[in-house]
Amino acid sequence: MTTSAAKLFVWTHDPFDPEKEDQSPEELRAWQTIYAAGAAAEQAYFGEIRRHAIRCDQICHIRMDKRRKEGVVDLFENALERASNLMNVAELKAVADQLVAVRKIDFDGIAKLIGYIPSWER
Repeated sequence: MTTSAAKLFVWTHDPFDPEKEDQSPEELRAWQTIYAAGAAAEQAYFGEIRRHAIRCDQICHIRMDKRRKEGVVDLFENALERASNLMNVAELKAVADQLVAVRKIDFDGIAKLIGYIPSWER
């Protein structure tokens, strides 16, 4: 599995859990990058971003900004650039093509497409 895919699969808890308000700036930034990844994928695959398609991701990004104690704002465009730099476009296109072909895909299907072996199968 490539680094980009691994970084997107590691987060498994709810980032908006009220008991998890003490997130580090690094964790908040990572979540913001994940929210921007959908827009980055859309831009890489389709060549453009449809603003209506990423509205929820932008809202979640803003919610993460509001949790920052140091008051620093991370612009969605900055997170979009980070996500684009992490992305493996060949993997993205393989997953997108599969989604188009079958109209749905689960975690195992994505893992198989990108050559990732889940820890429980190693």
